[in-house]
Amino acid sequence: MIERINTLMLFYSLGASEFADEIGLLRSTFSHILSGRNKPGMELLEKIMVRFPAVNLNWLIGNAGEMIRSTEPILDVRQSDLTDFTGDSHPSIDLFGQATSNKEPIIIDEIEGVVILYKSGKFKTYYNL
Repeated sequence: MIERINTLMLFYSLGASEFADEIGLLRSTFSHILSGRNKPGMELLEKIMVRFPAVNLNWLIGNAGEMIRSTEPILDVRQSDLTDFTGDSHPSIDLFGQATSNKEPIIIDEIEGVVILYKSGKFKTYYNL
């Protein structure tokens, strides 16, 4: 389970102290768990699940499954619903699921990185796209 906790820390870009602070566990206690001095218990699992509810508990304790639980898509967006970048007006979907018609795409923010999650629980992070 320690390896999977380390994977979570990498996934959320947190060091050991930051992760301990995030889940509300004493840094020294968390350090003892990571070093193998203490075994992870229910308190640790509960704190991780409260702070990171998307984490699959079955994956965390070492059973089969994906690291992040599957979620239903927020919107059912079809290619025909999207605004293309030619400047022609086509319907698109806003953040609230409403159809809109725009001549220019809305750019919310620049992408800093992308995380690809594999069913095996592994992941790959790409930065500076």
